[in-house]
Formats: sequence, C-alpha cells, structure tokens
Amino acid sequence: RVRAVWYDSRAADWRWRVMTARLEAGGWDAGTLLVSPGINTWPATSGGVLVFSSTRRAARLQRDRTQQIFVVPLAPGS
Repeated sequence: RVRAVWYDSRAADWRWRVMTARLEAGGWDAGTLLVSPGINTWPATSGGVLVFSSTRRAARLQRDRTQQIFVVPLAPGS
C-alpha cells in the first residue's frame, strides 16, 4: 500500500489542513481531512505515524509564529 499526505486548503475556513489518502488494489480511497484548530503543514509519514507542524496551540488566531510538531498514530494496516 501507498499513503500520500499533503496540506490542503479545502477546509471550511482559510486554514491549511493535512489530507491523507491510501492507494489500494482498487485505486485511491476518498481520503481523510485532519480537522483540527490551527494551520497544519509539512506532513510526513513513517513507521505507522503521521507527523506535521501546527499552530493549533498558538495564542493568537492569526500570524502567531508558534509552531509545534504533532504525531498521530495511523490505523493498523494503513
């Protein structure tokens, strides 16, 4: 299996979100949008986890330079 991750602007608001999709025998799945507060960028996968940078714990709604790295376990077999 192949998993692709990218940051995407199709959220309901202006923030960038992390999107992930899997390529399986029948083609690409519909994908999943990681909905969370903050701007989420620079996603990568390794060893069954998704890591990305986010401003989700920033003090200001916009233009806060606070960045943190988050790790999200992926479902087994994904």
